[in-house]
Amino acid sequence: DAHPSALVHHARCFVPANVLRVVQAEPQLIADAVAAVYERDPIDMRACLAMKHFPPATRVMASIPFNRCQYAQLLHQRLEGGKVFGARPPTQSPDHKAHDLGIKLACGFEILASQAQSRSAATAADANTVAAVDWEHDARWLRFCDRLTRLGYFNNNIQGSREYKRLLAAAKDHYFAELAAQREADDQESVEMVMDGADRRRAAAQAVRRILSEAADTPVAIDSLRDDSDSWMDLTP
Repeated sequence: DAHPSALVHHARCFVPANVLRVVQAEPQLIADAVAAVYERDPIDMRACLAMKHFPPATRVMASIPFNRCQYAQLLHQRLEGGKVFGARPPTQSPDHKAHDLGIKLACGFEILASQAQSRSAATAADANTVAAVDWEHDARWLRFCDRLTRLGYFNNNIQGSREYKRLLAAAKDHYFAELAAQREADDQESVEMVMDGADRRRAAAQAVRRILSEAADTPVAIDSLRDDSDSWMDLTP
């Protein structure tokens, strides 16, 4: 069996400084960022249009320690990123892969940070009223509303019409009731309960936001630009 150190793959990535701050503080969050990219949906990608928490203008070249599975997953994902990233170097450029990986990793962390924000917004101010929910940015609500639309809940009523507003208000009441029930259940959970995938994502998202708040504007240290060969990905007979 290979030594565990042999399964770590260091890759040059052109990433926003905040990505480096998060990775240096808690490198295990790389796995959650890669998963966020791998499991993303159109609602998640809205956060990547502005890159509010990981601005591309702050990008630096750094070496990121993936495990081999994470590296392979990220490398083979297709993700163009928004205009905010500008143009990638041409494919023949030695920096093309670093830019490509950096965009994907930054988007993964942006998705996590945005999910933490939408959850905290939904539970802010004791969340005692429907008005406490940030309806424009709550990712779970946007997914819920999108499903209702696809299932024909709004009966083709025009947005803004009286009937549409009535149905929308009823949907919001139902969604808020579900949130309240979930909060009550969360409060009763044992801290020793084994977290499922959603719980892990939530914990990772909160960790990202915590690190960003604690390490804001602190200098980032770039120890090396190690870039391992990925010839181990080649299939040999």
